[in-house]
Amino acid sequence: MNYKFDVMVALTYEDKDIEVEIDLSDEEVSKIKQYVAESTTSAVEKNEEDYSPEPSLLLILEEKDKDLFYKFWWDIIYPRVFIMMLINGIKNGYIEKYEEDDFDYENKDDFDDICDMYSDDIQLEHSSSCICRIPDWAKEK
Repeated sequence: MNYKFDVMVALTYEDKDIEVEIDLSDEEVSKIKQYVAESTTSAVEKNEEDYSPEPSLLLILEEKDKDLFYKFWWDIIYPRVFIMMLINGIKNGYIEKYEEDDFDYENKDDFDDICDMYSDDIQLEHSSSCICRIPDWAKEK
């Protein structure tokens, strides 16, 4: 079944919210709920009163389940964030657009070629480029 997730992308001068859709099995949904519950429990047990950034589902999945993490990050979120960072970088002068770049950034079929061309210019780490918000259904027990 397809589930929607809100992702905040941290751009140069503003943050932008996007929505991604991921096909998850019932088993994967159960795992996500379990991981979120465990993560929430461990934060409470640590008695954290200091400021902590908004929790990201990607951070939880990276720690708990590499397969689910890769499904979210590499298969779905990374391509969208990469393109947004590229457009932002070109617009703000951080990245020089190559003359041979005649890609349609909206065309998913062009992504591998775009990534090959600009991968030296953009190094993305999910923990600093975006936050995959934890949906309410994942917080339910």
